[in-house]
Amino acid sequence: MGRRIFYAEFSGFDDYLSRLKKMNVNLKPIVEDALEQASDDPTADTVDAMKDKYLPAKGKYSTGNTAKTVIRNPKVTWETSDIASIGIGFDHTEHGAGTLLITGTPRMKPDRKLEQIYARKKTVREFNSVVGEVLAEALIEEMNK
Repeated sequence: MGRRIFYAEFSGFDDYLSRLKKMNVNLKPIVEDALEQASDDPTADTVDAMKDKYLPAKGKYSTGNTAKTVIRNPKVTWETSDIASIGIGFDHTEHGAGTLLITGTPRMKPDRKLEQIYARKKTVREFNSVVGEVLAEALIEEMNK
């Protein structure tokens, strides 16, 4: 299974950007706020999905290391001046089995809740919807000033 990447893509956004640039509006805090708000639901759902009742073998073999790798307070990073990203799910630099719990293995079924969050397109649509709503509200507010 491929890696799920959350991204926000908007049509007609160029028009808003050109208007805001003419008004000297700083878009970075607006985008950061939108991404942070959109990451709240998947983060809370991930923490909930790490409960023993959802884990394989009802958490019988869980040591809790993977639960510690859940990104709880994601921060926005700017890859370039116009591309921002935010980490959602598991910190892959730490030791844990987050990806295996999402996809499963030949001998282990995936965690039902994690699979629903990260292996289905519904979560990406919801993420994009929240980002779009927050951005639209903030941009309209800035344009009305």
